[in-house]
Amino acid sequence: MKAHNIRTEEIARIRVEAPYETVCLGTKLPATTEEAQFNLAWPLAALLIDGEVGPAQMPGYRFGDQRIRSLVEKIELVESEELNELYRLAITGDPQGKYASVVTIMLTDGRTFKSGIVEGDINYPQEGWDEDRIEDKFRWLTRYVVDGARSDELVEAVWHFEQVQNVSEFVEKRLS
Repeated sequence: MKAHNIRTEEIARIRVEAPYETVCLGTKLPATTEEAQFNLAWPLAALLIDGEVGPAQMPGYRFGDQRIRSLVEKIELVESEELNELYRLAITGDPQGKYASVVTIMLTDGRTFKSGIVEGDINYPQEGWDEDRIEDKFRWLTRYVVDGARSDELVEAVWHFEQVQNVSEFVEKRLS
């Protein structure tokens, strides 16, 4: 969308070709946080509207966001045998396997953009995931429930966890 300067208001349809396991996630509008997390359309639409998918996109009050709801209704999931095979290879550890999909965006003016096969970057270990990136993600995901000082304390505790002598005391101290 960035490469082609596409605005969400221009989208007529989004077609996601994917393996069976991905298609099963569905496009139903969620009524609960759990339904939103185990859904393909809601996080995709939220990503396109908000630019990210995280805690701010999953609480119940967001399910009334008409911009996201409207985009969810434009998303179609289609099972692909080619992507099923790549998925089967991936789950058996074959290096030719991929967790992938193909996304086609059709605009209201008739233009169409197709991604080609795109991997989901869910293989482990992922390139570029160093301690700084992990720490940044922790702080991003917990910013709504942990203040800065507490976050600093938790990060330090995790980075030095091998020095913990008594796990029960460690947990009790962190929960108090």
